[in-house]
Amino acid sequence: MRPVSNPARRILAILDFLTANPEDAFGLTELSRRLGLNKPTSHGILSTLARAGYLNQDAATKSYRLGPSILAAGSAASAQLPLLDRVREEMRALGEELAVASAVIVRARDQYVIVDRFAFPGPLAAVIHAGLRLPFVAPLGAFFIAWSSPAEFEAWLASAEAEPSGGAARVRARFARSIAVVRSRGFDVTLKTAAEADLLAGLQKLHSGGEAPDLHALGRRFATALEDQIYQLDEIDPHAHYAVSAIGAPVFGVAPHPELALALGTPHRDLTGREILEVSASLVASARRVSEAGGGRFPPLPSA
Repeated sequence: MRPVSNPARRILAILDFLTANPEDAFGLTELSRRLGLNKPTSHGILSTLARAGYLNQDAATKSYRLGPSILAAGSAASAQLPLLDRVREEMRALGEELAVASAVIVRARDQYVIVDRFAFPGPLAAVIHAGLRLPFVAPLGAFFIAWSSPAEFEAWLASAEAEPSGGAARVRARFARSIAVVRSRGFDVTLKTAAEADLLAGLQKLHSGGEAPDLHALGRRFATALEDQIYQLDEIDPHAHYAVSAIGAPVFGVAPHPELALALGTPHRDLTGREILEVSASLVASARRVSEAGGGRFPPLPSA
């Protein structure tokens, strides 16, 4: 394993790892081994975080888990997203109604962060966890980019290109076409692909294995792998069956761009096009209600 070198990244590696494993506690030796840190370095960081309340250390086992200062920081951050409580209510209700997993996603500069998730089954629960960061790389986050500025849109498209090539140009054109579709109907549909499975495996390794996350390199590999795979479902045949990965829709605050996004995913079976349209209609209705409750306005949809 490549050691974590930057001092700030060492702290983030510890916090990310414990966030990804909120129900477990880890001792100094195991944390050092799992995160590729030497024990003196780990001990200094853990002791400092524990004294500040960001970690709790069990008096008997000496193991560490997240502490109350993290909760306070999270509450303070949540205050900047006044729609979050309403979103959680909507997502719980939708998940129960539709029997699918759901997540709330926020954009943070050049990445996306899952701030909450509900009902993710089995192995996926360890991958799609609160705090998981996703790279700001096309085609990820289409439900944010569809209403962004032209400059952001171009930066998003360019982010997927490791180097110019005929394949990259075709993928770029396909992503641009998909964004136009998302903007016209108000939601994004993605399909299960081998490239996405590799991306999730890489994210799990980066966030739980201690390596400093190079999210953009991971995202570019994902985009390159999609040259011969269809990821975004632009045309929906009501009678066809699709292996759906996720359906996402934006929530708008007072600004003209999305404040956060709602996503439904991991259906246990393929969905018909008709089912996708029904689920998407429920999701967009929820996103519209949350937007209006916060004083925002879900934009008119040309396809509506």
